[in-house]
Amino acid sequence: MKKIIFLIIALTILPSLLAFDIDIHKKSSNEVLIAGIDKPAKFVFDITNNGGTNSIEFYNLLGFYMTPTGKIPLNPGINENQN
Repeated sequence: MKKIIFLIIALTILPSLLAFDIDIHKKSSNEVLIAGIDKPAKFVFDITNNGGTNSIEFYNLLGFYMTPTGKIPLNPGINENQN
C-alpha cells in the first residue's frame, strides 16, 4: 500500500518538476486559412523563457507544413518572436 501511495505522489509531482517555465502570448489576430488559396495563415507568438536554457519544437496535429522547423533554443529572460 505504501508503494502505491508513493507512486501516486511521485506521478503527480514529477510533471511539475520537468515542466518549462515559459510565457507565450499570441500577437496576431487575423488567422484565417481558406482552402484552395495558396496564402499561408500566419500565427505570431511572443515567447519568454523564465527558467534555464531550454529548447522547444513546434508540432501540429494535421500534418501541414510549418516554420520554424527543428528545435529552437530559448535563452533565459529573452523574448523570442516566432511566426
